Amino acid sequence: MKKYVLALFLLVLVGTLAACGGVAEQGEYTPGVYHGYTVGSEPSIAVVTVNENGMIESVLIDEIYLKSEDGGPIGWEGRGGPTEGIATTKRALDDGCSYDMHGGAVDCQVEGEMMWWEQVDALGAAVVEAQGVPSDWSLVDGSFENPSDAVAGVSITVDSYISAIEDALDKAQ
Repeated sequence: MKKYVLALFLLVLVGTLAACGGVAEQGEYTPGVYHGYTVGSEPSIAVVTVNENGMIESVLIDEIYLKSEDGGPIGWEGRGGPTEGIATTKRALDDGCSYDMHGGAVDCQVEGEMMWWEQVDALGAAVVEAQGVPSDWSLVDGSFENPSDAVAGVSITVDSYISAIEDALDKAQ
C-alpha cells in the first residue's frame, strides 16, 4: 500500500512541477524582427524584436541625423531650414555619445541629465514592459503627450519615435 501511495505522490509531484514550468505567456505579435520608420526633417527608425511567444523582446530606436558640413554631399530641409552635410544616425555618433544634446558632456554624461541614447533606450524599455505603446501616450492635437511622467527622465520630443514603433508593431500583427 505504501508503494501505491508513494507512486501516487510522485505522479502528483511530477504533474505539479510540469505545470509550474508550464506554458510561457503568449503575446499578440508574430515572432520576428520588424522595422518601422517615419519621414520628415528628422526621420526616425524603430527595430522591434518579437520572440517566439509573440512578446516584444526589444525595441531599438535611432534617428537619421545630418552632421553639419558646408558643401556636404547631402542636403535637406531641417528644423532650421535648408542644411547640408553628411547623413548618419545619432547612434552611429559613437553609439550616441557624440550626439551631445546638452552641450559640454564629459565622458558622455551630464550630471543630472539623461543623454539622448539613454532617453530613447528608456522609451524602448517602457514599450517592452507594456508590451506595446502604452495607451496613456495618446495623440493630443497631432502630437504625442510627452511620456516624461511615465518614463523617468525622458524629456525629448517623442512623436516620431512612437510613430516609428507603432509602424513596426503594425507590421508585427
